[in-house]
Amino acid sequence: MVRPSPVLALHALLGACLLVSGCGIGEPYVNPSLPAATVTRLAPEAISASVFFIGDAGEPSQTRREPTFLALEREASREATQNLIVFLGDNIYPRGLPPRGDPSRGRSEWALMEQVRILQRSGARGIFLSGNHDWDWGGTEGWEAIARQERLLGDSSAGLAALAPSGGCPGPEVIDVGASVRLVLLNTEWWLHSHAKPQGREADCHEPATERGVLRALGEALESAGERPVMVAGHHPLETHGTHGGFFPWEDHIFPLRHLVSWLWLPLPLIGSAYPVARTLGVSDQDLSGSRYRHMVRALDSVLARKPPTLYAAGHEHTLQVLQGSRPFLLLVSGNGIEAHDDPLTTAPSMLFGDIAPGFMRVDFTRDGRIRLAVIQPADEQGMPRESFSIWLRGPAESTRGNDDPVR
Repeated sequence: MVRPSPVLALHALLGACLLVSGCGIGEPYVNPSLPAATVTRLAPEAISASVFFIGDAGEPSQTRREPTFLALEREASREATQNLIVFLGDNIYPRGLPPRGDPSRGRSEWALMEQVRILQRSGARGIFLSGNHDWDWGGTEGWEAIARQERLLGDSSAGLAALAPSGGCPGPEVIDVGASVRLVLLNTEWWLHSHAKPQGREADCHEPATERGVLRALGEALESAGERPVMVAGHHPLETHGTHGGFFPWEDHIFPLRHLVSWLWLPLPLIGSAYPVARTLGVSDQDLSGSRYRHMVRALDSVLARKPPTLYAAGHEHTLQVLQGSRPFLLLVSGNGIEAHDDPLTTAPSMLFGDIAPGFMRVDFTRDGRIRLAVIQPADEQGMPRESFSIWLRGPAESTRGNDDPVR
């Protein structure tokens, strides 16, 4: 029997790793089945409410204002009283808000206040969800870090911002934005956090802090909305095609040390593949492959499928994704609120739009019942907003063809 040489075996294994990795997105991706990347913009007087989604913005530049923040500020300042900005978690990197006296307290406060300043300068209201980094990066001080962040938002935002769900509770927390839309907010990190958190019927939460309590309350929030559109939001996505979904570009397999030192492009084939492969096998509950994460997705899907919302919005993955797969509702991943992120992304059949550049998403609700989604990114360093992609979620009744048709 002829034995393959070690070199051939190495190449074969490396090729298998790269095949699993796939090809990454370098430029904005628009699904070729869509005839256009944008649809007609709405006149301001036609809009009754707008909700903006931006996530993972907790490490802004310390040398200048983030162009994405400037673009969001400009967009939200138009008809500000009808605008709500939802910050999708990971509001402070790397471990949330430390106690007073900690050397990193000042920088952490500043990072959060840079986001609050978007509200102060635009006049829009804001809701902050919590992410795994806000929970002490999943550490033992997570619940305390969340409590400190909630107090700081309450003390410093003059009523413009609040943390929700409050108290580290799992939610859901319901916010009706006028008569136009219902927003249902979840604390998805509660499902994944392995240390102290509100638990049981004795917890100081609106609903019992149990899985059954969360799912029952979520179902009631969806059912009681009637004909009103519902958007559900949490930090963790139900689907993603970046690293949390198991995609790692070939560079991560060959040059793993560049994540530690940016210029250290030392080739370590096979050894370099150990970390990406482990991430796909469920080593972290912050990945879709993790057992707790998979359980959470199944549980939430079981309720959302019975009375589907218009969309589910999340951050966590440092990319922009609009996904329409087998679920009867749209999935948004808007976790690239700052330029410091540089995470990979691959395409998928469910992807309508994807990009690795910073930005945020805007959902407009009109007085005559239309719903429009737009992906907005800064066009320059001054933060001039530019629409990269837009679709009707509920379009004009007279439209019969083209990209003016609603997605659903």
